[in-house]
Amino acid sequence: MIDRATDIRVRAELERAVCTLLASSDGLFYAHVLIRMGRQVSDDVDTMAVTMDRGRVALLVNPRFWDSLADRPHAREGVLIHEVLHVVLRHLERSLSIPDRETFNIAADLAVNEIVGAHRLPEGAYLIENMPEDLGLSRGATAEAHYDRLKQAEREGKRRPGGASGADSAGRGNHTLWPVDGGADGAPSGSAPHVSPSDVRVSTNELVNAAARETLQAHGRIPGELARAIEAAKPRRARTDWRSVLRIFGASGTVTHLKPTIMSESKRFGTVPGVRVRQKQSLAVVIDTSGSIGDAEVEAFFSEIHGIWRLGVDVTVIECDAEIPEGGVWKYKGSMRRQPEGGGGTDFDPAISFANGKPFDGVVYLTDGYGGRTVPCRWRMLWMLTTAPKDFDVAGRPWRPREAVCQLKLTAD
Repeated sequence: MIDRATDIRVRAELERAVCTLLASSDGLFYAHVLIRMGRQVSDDVDTMAVTMDRGRVALLVNPRFWDSLADRPHAREGVLIHEVLHVVLRHLERSLSIPDRETFNIAADLAVNEIVGAHRLPEGAYLIENMPEDLGLSRGATAEAHYDRLKQAEREGKRRPGGASGADSAGRGNHTLWPVDGGADGAPSGSAPHVSPSDVRVSTNELVNAAARETLQAHGRIPGELARAIEAAKPRRARTDWRSVLRIFGASGTVTHLKPTIMSESKRFGTVPGVRVRQKQSLAVVIDTSGSIGDAEVEAFFSEIHGIWRLGVDVTVIECDAEIPEGGVWKYKGSMRRQPEGGGGTDFDPAISFANGKPFDGVVYLTDGYGGRTVPCRWRMLWMLTTAPKDFDVAGRPWRPREAVCQLKLTAD
């Protein structure tokens, strides 16, 4: 149990360390990430760790470990940067799909410590220069590349580094609280949070995007090694001019809201501001989750959904392959609320039938276009295909004569 005096002291010292990074040219980006992370003084870890806490990336610091670095302020900065790099390089998310998490822990530490530098790390940290040469580890490689080499060495009977984390060395990261996928077979339990990959991805993207934006606004420098990770965190822009496309659904809306205005007085109170009634379009956006739809298509679908939502449209997402799964209908609020479920065949009828029973202004169906349909749509409808409309013969087209259709290109020309 951490006493209150220790908690206050360590938090204050953490704040000063972040301020030191904030004032340095090469530490500004890391500081902005740390500012947006939750920070907790905890004895749940032996050293320092990042985890997910109530949907937010959080940093946990053991006070005894922190105090052991009191005479090495550069090492304190180094371990903070170490943990930030695990977040920015998406190791929390990527570890969810790795079967041997212990080996991945070593690989991830090797990747981030090369960026941090030995001079900024405690003794015992995993460094490529200290690894056996017969492992064949390469400088500048990703955590996955190091992982593959370590697993190959294991199969060949070569000696590998010792234990991965925690008590083995104060210089080695503690990854026992990295999140685990609740549905993954053989995933460790204990106190590690069980979250979906999409939740980790959304939280990481928001954190990295905000830190990069604030760093650039302060005319700071973003470390070159992280450019690719930061670029991957940027939200993809919709390829469709939704402002123009939305005109096909008409100007009226089924959702109304009140908008304050200083241009007219309140009829009820005779004061300014008054209010105007504004109508908001309400669209059902169906995403095809059948087996023929891959990750690239799903990512493109949600880029388009985000583009619609940003224009102030009330968006209801409907997931459907041959049926709508439980929880497969939800309001889009700026991020993916859940990882889409599906993987079966394609039947357009369930989603169209569901939309017919609700007061939507229109329906957008994001799909490759291959599937069966017998139900007419009550509302105006737009089909956005990942394949070329001209590739469909008349009998195989899912769209009807008065329904709009266009192609959604996944890659730039």
